[in-house]
Amino acid sequence: MKKKTANKRLWLGMLVLALVFGMTAIGCNDGNGGGGTIYDPTGTWTVTVAGQTITLVITASNTWTSNGLNDSGTFSRNGNVGTLYSNSLSANIGTATMTSNTTMTLNLVSPSTVIGTFNATKQ
Repeated sequence: MKKKTANKRLWLGMLVLALVFGMTAIGCNDGNGGGGTIYDPTGTWTVTVAGQTITLVITASNTWTSNGLNDSGTFSRNGNVGTLYSNSLSANIGTATMTSNTTMTLNLVSPSTVIGTFNATKQ
């Protein structure tokens, strides 16, 4: 009986060590794009959509305006991912994923269709 208990404890100890090593080596994703770095979305961004250059301005007060989209709205953020909410459409029109302080990926949608994924750069 003692041998079975000792064997179970040995395997439990090995499992604990494997889990501890795995968490130490791999780490945990905190939802901020990895590494824990949170990038600043505020500023003027440019993106080319169907040959047209669009300027997107995100403010520190979590609002956005755009000349090419002819719209404005609010910008809600969770880590490095933000949602663009359109005032005129009363709907979300896309997400902005910060990849650095000077680049982001925009996923734009209309209320019923995906427009596309575009890379934007900060001016």
